[in-house]
Amino acid sequence: MSGSEGRAYAVVGVPSTEAYKRLNKVMKALRSNLGGPKFDPHLTITGPINLTREDAIKKFREACKGLKAYPAHSQAISAGDSYWQSIFVLLHSTAQLVEVSDHFNAHFGYDPPTQYKPHISLLYGHLTDEEKHEAVEEAKKLDDTIDNMCFTIDCLQLYSLTIGDETLKSWVKVAEYHLTT
Repeated sequence: MSGSEGRAYAVVGVPSTEAYKRLNKVMKALRSNLGGPKFDPHLTITGPINLTREDAIKKFREACKGLKAYPAHSQAISAGDSYWQSIFVLLHSTAQLVEVSDHFNAHFGYDPPTQYKPHISLLYGHLTDEEKHEAVEEAKKLDDTIDNMCFTIDCLQLYSLTIGDETLKSWVKVAEYHLTT
């Protein structure tokens, strides 16, 4: 695999500027209280998938052709059972969000292990149930309408990463595509 061994690739959607700023502010406050790695607000679309860098970039560029910016609407702040979904903003699972994920899965030849659950993580971590409850309440206090926010996904990014890297130090953006309206 020439330098790509052990690497996986994921496609994420980036929220429009105003939503990005609001989400990032909440994420920073939660991290300052509970720890966890720093990462940018994003909607995972597909992956992680084991591919070579060249193949991942080619598939990403092909899949992006013709796509337009698309809407997203948050519905709740929730806590999950995994490190990667400790605290997150659950999005309405609209046909368009699911179709974009299915579109990329088809281009990448990826069969996801679980049903797609569109969300934007606010915090990664190994939290107790009490910490999760407190974090959800804190997020609601920090931005009392974050769970009823409408925004646009106007940029797609391809990341290279090492599966299971909880530090996120292996995460590297390798390609970006700005969506037109």
